Amino acid sequence: MITPSEILNEARVLLDGVVINEPRCRTIVGRAYYAAFHHALMHPAAKGFKPLENQSQHTALAYHLIKASDADVRYAGKLLQALRLRRTTADYHLSSEVRQQEAHDAYQDADRIINEHLLLE
Repeated sequence: MITPSEILNEARVLLDGVVINEPRCRTIVGRAYYAAFHHALMHPAAKGFKPLENQSQHTALAYHLIKASDADVRYAGKLLQALRLRRTTADYHLSSEVRQQEAHDAYQDADRIINEHLLLE
């Protein structure tokens, strides 16, 4: 089984690569988001959460965390929401440019969620 940390490590490898072109930046954003998303799904604050019928699991999880009583969990929810928006741009809005700085920022936000213990497992 792969872990969210392993997915995030792959984003780091891509970010540290010799060639950082736009397709790679888009891939980094996606890997960073999914690492953070899966980490958040495993957090106790996500237990029992169910998206509304008209809501995606991705949108619902971020909002669920944002409504938590713990400040770190709320902050992680806001980071996850921002990552989701970046990932949507990277995956679906091909006319929007995704630069190296955006890939770096996405990686940093995912790293905050996973490694700065905002969401303890």
